[in-house]
Amino acid sequence: MVYLNTQARENYIDLLIEKGGFPSAAKETLLIPTYREAGLPAEKDVVDCIQWLNHKDLIKQSYTYQDIVTDILVQ
Repeated sequence: MVYLNTQARENYIDLLIEKGGFPSAAKETLLIPTYREAGLPAEKDVVDCIQWLNHKDLIKQSYTYQDIVTDILVQ
């Protein structure tokens, strides 16, 4: 991700088009987003989501932040 954010598009666009299976015409129009490092969601956001799901009867039990979130991918 850091590479795509710091390098000129010309340094990687041909490889991206080839390996991604895009048509060559996409080279000029493909939008590459700015990527950010993986991170954990804020506890308040998760708690708010759980409460919303419960309120809408979309889940039958309540969960904690620790039940849902793991930091394994950001270590």
